[in-house]
Amino acid sequence: MNDLRDFYILGLPIETSIGDCHFIKIKDYYKFAQYLNLVRMSRDEIAYSLFSANQTESSKEVKKLTLFEVVTQLPLFTEAYHKVLSKMFNDEGILEKVTQDNFTEIRKLILDMNLLKEEKINPNPIIQKAIERSKRLKSLESSELNLTNMISSIVAFGSSDYEKIVNWTIYQVYMTFLRIALLKKYDTSTLFATVDPDHAKNIEDWSKDIEIFEDDNHTLSKKEAENISKMISSSH
Repeated sequence: MNDLRDFYILGLPIETSIGDCHFIKIKDYYKFAQYLNLVRMSRDEIAYSLFSANQTESSKEVKKLTLFEVVTQLPLFTEAYHKVLSKMFNDEGILEKVTQDNFTEIRKLILDMNLLKEEKINPNPIIQKAIERSKRLKSLESSELNLTNMISSIVAFGSSDYEKIVNWTIYQVYMTFLRIALLKKYDTSTLFATVDPDHAKNIEDWSKDIEIFEDDNHTLSKKEAENISKMISSSH
């Protein structure tokens, strides 16, 4: 389904073997963010979360299963997948159409359409805890890009208004913001080039491809997805 990504910017439904899959709009994101976070979790992350909650035996049992088996056997995840897929496919019975054979493909599409990516989990729990501590420190030290900043920037540059953006998708917001950023960088570079010709070599094409799926900075982490949910829900 990778060849379909070029059309994500339009926000149109994606045709799949089990029906048309629709994007979740910004205005509805808060209703599904908690479920999307569960869909985002890999089997290893689920096992690690159980281990961290001192459910060692349950963690070991999960590691023996495929992710599809985990989803069909653990009610928490069954509900999450049902909520998300029912919304995106407009079909309350959609989960019955998901099988071991098409599960990975359908789940990957759901993650891509919502700019979600699995967290990488180290098989060693001690090392994983150290990695999480490091991430928390980096998060405190850096200024994180968030939805509020992106949407307000889009509005400030006159690309749209708030009333319209609520009907955009997460993908459209990210891509529009990143395109504006490239355009402003281009404008600045060309301005400096008029003063110092050496700056001309640093000018990037503002219309170049944005590899949004190749860069972890352009996908939503668990924390970012939760922040989006809180921000949108607080406005209702």
